[in-house]
Amino acid sequence: MSLTFVALSLGCLSPIGHPAPNDYTLTQITEGLSVSWSSAANGYGDGIGVLAPIDVGVFDQDGYAAPGIQVEFLSNYGGVYLIPEAAIQEVDPPDPQEAGANCTPGHADYDPEVCPWYDESSERYFQLSASYSGEYAPNYVLAASDEFGRVRVWAFVDALPESDDKFDATSVTILMGSSSGAFTIEPLSE
Repeated sequence: MSLTFVALSLGCLSPIGHPAPNDYTLTQITEGLSVSWSSAANGYGDGIGVLAPIDVGVFDQDGYAAPGIQVEFLSNYGGVYLIPEAAIQEVDPPDPQEAGANCTPGHADYDPEVCPWYDESSERYFQLSASYSGEYAPNYVLAASDEFGRVRVWAFVDALPESDDKFDATSVTILMGSSSGAFTIEPLSE
């Protein structure tokens, strides 16, 4: 009878960590991002933007790192995509002859359907690993802390909200048990 209970209990566990007890704390390692932004950079869905890590730490009531704890990340704007750490792969730009497009940002033959995503801050190209490929532009990620209590999620800023001819700040909400935080993305003027 107890073996059946154990098997049924295991079937109910989340595949991504477990919820945090109320006395666990969430510590933001990266607080936010100030990014130079312009109208030319604000092409929603063009795959050209800025890739930034969002790092948090999870600690138990005694201040020790807490592995295997669920942390939720929610983008508050559709132009900011959240990507699990394991999904990022740096790649070389494709050859224009083979791709049928020139993947240099701003080039007349640039095609976001063919070209990998481009991080303007590091001038590097990246793509999502095969298990995350396709039309992947999520605004929510559920991740678990590693053995050091750390969680890293990447934010790809593809576009920022605009109002009154200026760009507005946006954020990513971070939730864990009874703790929460926000990663703010602040645009710098053109």
